[in-house]
Amino acid sequence: MTSEPRTARGASALGPRLRVGIVQLDPGVPSCRLDAWLDGAGASIRLARLDLGDPVPECEAMIVLGGRMNAYSENTWPAVAAGLRLLDDCLRVQRPVLAICLGHQLLARVGGGHVALGALDPPEGGAQLIDWAPAARSDPVLAGTLGVLDAAEEQPPAATSWVAQSHYDLVDELPAGSVPLASSARCAVQSFRIGPALGVQFHPEADPELIAHWARGHGPGARAKEESSVRVRDAQIAALGRSLLSSYVASCQALLDQR
Repeated sequence: MTSEPRTARGASALGPRLRVGIVQLDPGVPSCRLDAWLDGAGASIRLARLDLGDPVPECEAMIVLGGRMNAYSENTWPAVAAGLRLLDDCLRVQRPVLAICLGHQLLARVGGGHVALGALDPPEGGAQLIDWAPAARSDPVLAGTLGVLDAAEEQPPAATSWVAQSHYDLVDELPAGSVPLASSARCAVQSFRIGPALGVQFHPEADPELIAHWARGHGPGARAKEESSVRVRDAQIAALGRSLLSSYVASCQALLDQR
């Protein structure tokens, strides 16, 4: 049941717009706020529910969402196997990808890295600070993202950002030739780039309600604690997410215009 294309308002007057495929692996991990942000950035959105067996749409750029499965569960979850094939294809043909949480871990695996399962107990959840590596300032997507945030806050370039988290597993070995872009106190690889693909362990798309839903399995009191922490920081979390998606669309559109 692949959705009908959703195109940004006014796009027809501007000519063809970037087609972004949102790839969902798990019914409990939706795109949440991404749709509105992509629409606002001028993208035409195509949703593929790999958890329901949808085919991957023909698009110039992809976003691979997270999931409650793990990065080595392709024999149990067909959506994971399909996600691995998609990411491998994107790297092969140099198609831009934004890979989130499980998507980020699958990207690391496809590139030749390694994912440590159950490495975090308790999980990294709720609002958490990440530290940006110097290389983030020259990344094709993150340079624009952080530049927008710096300008909005009218301060020197920030070295840290608040993000929403929900994960037990983590990338503990990066693919050869990849570039580390962010870390946190408990997770050394919060973001990395390999070729045309950007991986982020955190959830730029998640709102407080979604974080609360995921936190139900994180132990007694986790739901209220994680939801509360995200609500307190949601303006900053959403600002980063919105800027990230806008910069991703702009970067991909620039590549498309060059072809």
